Amino acid sequence: MKIISLLSLLVFSNLFSSNLYLQDNVNNYDIGEYLYYYIDTTNQLKYHDILNNLNKIPFKKNKNKTLNLGYEWAGKNIWIKFNVINNSKNDIWYIDSQGSLTPDRLELYYKNKNNENISISNLDSLGFHISNGDIKPSFKCLFGNDTTLILLKFNEGSSTPLPLQIKTEEKYRHDNNLTFFIHALIIGAIIGLLLYNIALSLSTSEINYIVYIITLTIFIPQYLMYFGFGKILFPNFSMIILEKIKLSTMYLWFCSYFAFAASFLKLKKYNKTYYHIIIATILIGIILTFSTFSLKNQIAGKGTIFYMFFGIILVYSMAFTISFKHKSSQSIIFSLSGIPFVIAFTIIAVAFFGIIDIFIPVWMAVALLGIQLVLHSFSITYQVEAYKKQNLNALRNMKLESKKNVKLITTFKKFVPFELIDSLNRRDITETKLGDHVEKFMTVLFLDIRNYSDFAETMAPKDNFIFLNTFLNRMEPIVKQHKGYVNKFEGDGFMALFDESVMDAVKCANQLLDKVYIHNYLKRNDVDYKPIEIGIGINSGHVMKGIIGSNTRMEGTVISETVNLASRVEQLNKKFKSSILLSEFSWLKLNKKNQFLIRKVSEENIRGKSRAIDIYELYNNNEDGLSNYNIQEEFKEIIYNYNKFDFKNALKLLSEYINKYPNSLYAQEYLNRFNKQLEILKTSI
Repeated sequence: MKIISLLSLLVFSNLFSSNLYLQDNVNNYDIGEYLYYYIDTTNQLKYHDILNNLNKIPFKKNKNKTLNLGYEWAGKNIWIKFNVINNSKNDIWYIDSQGSLTPDRLELYYKNKNNENISISNLDSLGFHISNGDIKPSFKCLFGNDTTLILLKFNEGSSTPLPLQIKTEEKYRHDNNLTFFIHALIIGAIIGLLLYNIALSLSTSEINYIVYIITLTIFIPQYLMYFGFGKILFPNFSMIILEKIKLSTMYLWFCSYFAFAASFLKLKKYNKTYYHIIIATILIGIILTFSTFSLKNQIAGKGTIFYMFFGIILVYSMAFTISFKHKSSQSIIFSLSGIPFVIAFTIIAVAFFGIIDIFIPVWMAVALLGIQLVLHSFSITYQVEAYKKQNLNALRNMKLESKKNVKLITTFKKFVPFELIDSLNRRDITETKLGDHVEKFMTVLFLDIRNYSDFAETMAPKDNFIFLNTFLNRMEPIVKQHKGYVNKFEGDGFMALFDESVMDAVKCANQLLDKVYIHNYLKRNDVDYKPIEIGIGINSGHVMKGIIGSNTRMEGTVISETVNLASRVEQLNKKFKSSILLSEFSWLKLNKKNQFLIRKVSEENIRGKSRAIDIYELYNNNEDGLSNYNIQEEFKEIIYNYNKFDFKNALKLLSEYINKYPNSLYAQEYLNRFNKQLEILKTSI
């Protein structure tokens, strides 16, 4: 019976099959046009069933260069037969599924040169890939010189076309190595693009880079799965699962690409309807990504082509529309850089559905896709460079504005004491509002030039301004050095505030007086020069700091009886012919009182006070007033020399005095003051 079957097989194979002759001078044959195929709709027929009924089974002649039955018979066993007559000296030939990506099953049946029945499959009995060092199914065959009938059983869940070739071993090895090299080159180029875009994204906040990085990142696994690397990456996954992963990554990649398109084209800015359509398209793609695992491969595979083609037409229609309507440079760049992409996938789609009879080599599709990705990357770079130029111009303008603002703020600080703004717990003056206030214990210092009206009569108005500005400009830094600030200039004087302690205000008063003394010393030989005399009043207590005025005009100020009393204490200097007076409230808060020469001069009834206020004088180097202080004669001699401007002798006597009375704190204070004055004199002369 077997002999009869084999004889029948020989007879009918010669009748129905076109023979493929293998010659020595040819190393590669496309065998699509030599194929006959039969679709087993039951998926029940075995090899022996086909072989025993070869004359009864209605095989159809394949007329194309590749076997592509579309989606109609996806998931069904397709039996393929053809005859090979080996007229070459080569016994070893390879049947290579050259363009096949990841068929679910491919089985080969034939008799080798030793007349042995050979059965080879790309899957093992559990449905896992058999590793053969290739990313696509291929079979090593041993042909004799007689006619060999070859039967193939092919099953593809998503109906990928099956272009078959027969190659010599040398040609197969060469093509296999070349394929791996091309894939490595493409993956390397994509990784290079990815790193390039990552590097550029670090120098800019441009969102297009980030979205494109995601697109390139997803493309790498999608590419590997689509071109059969799944069986190498996941050897323990069944073919049906690998196919689902391939299709899901394809959906996901197009989702990321459409997101990139929406970002790059600025659809949200130019056309919100387009933007919402793309968002809906992306959401559909995400749903299909996860739905793939619960759908049949032929349905999911068909969906990828529809989704891809529909999405591309949609995106590039929008791009062309925006290009013409809004003259958007981004849209024009995107449209031009995507032309290879549109052409490639349009041809792939129409070929896949059998609209045209054409086989697209893998390298061509990949080359077009690679060109598209490179062009898009360059288009983003071009766009970002344009943005950089705009940003540089904007930055220059911002720097100019910043300089103006800094200058404005610096100028504004000269009009408003920012210490007051800080005390109101405001970061800057823009946060202040009418009525802001805070209560705080402070020391208030008033300074006034004695008899300034008489002094000013000798000067022109312009000279008056110059004099006052010069005088106040020299006094104000001393206040800052002692942790205070000038709150208000009042004609020929000012009011200063001290947050920390009374000691700061007292030391400041001494140094203000010393500054005037040095000024008078330097001007003593000028013709018609009148020495400047000042009066200083100090008082401590609670004050209310805040913003007063109207909605259109405001100013920062300090309001309290403490301020009024400080002003009246300063005016008492005229009565006592003194320079520095303190109220009892400041005197009580002053630590280390014996560091200064201080005496009580009076109990004064001051308007607004229900009782008399003790007034204290801080010695002002006036020789006539020394008799009022309980000090040694040696110290009086020091003051005498100091007032005669004999600074060296005064300093020498003061050093001797300190050696004799080391516990005299006021002597130490005077030593510090004298040294500072001598330093000022050295820089002034």
